[in-house]
Amino acid sequence: MKPLLKAAFIALLTTLVITSCSKKTPVVPYIAFRADSSVFITNNLIDLSNISVTQDTQVFFGIKAYKGGPDDVLTKFYINVAYDDSSYYHQLYTEDIQNYKDTFKKIYGIYTRKRNGKERYNFVVENKDGEKNSLTLTLDVFKP
Repeated sequence: MKPLLKAAFIALLTTLVITSCSKKTPVVPYIAFRADSSVFITNNLIDLSNISVTQDTQVFFGIKAYKGGPDDVLTKFYINVAYDDSSYYHQLYTEDIQNYKDTFKKIYGIYTRKRNGKERYNFVVENKDGEKNSLTLTLDVFKP
């Protein structure tokens, strides 16, 4: 009985080693701002982390995203926004990426608020494995 128990233990251990070695390593998708967005062109921006914009102005944000690995596809894109010093983001826009694409480009327009303050936009792209990558852009809104 002992040799049978020993053989079963070795078989179980071998199965665990093979299974753990064959797991797919998560790959994060790539995301970047598009240079053809009007906010970047009109302001000739170099630092994209903080942009000054007047109140009640339409601004277009553009992103481009690529799959992270050869067996990966993009499935979802969304934009979250937080105002002033709040750490709470609410979802402003969401889009399922149809036909699970390798690349995704989007230009999205918003109007800034009619008051001074900060508007933080978080752009998120997600792949089929649930891996996410994001960019954050802060608008410093002021009265002209």
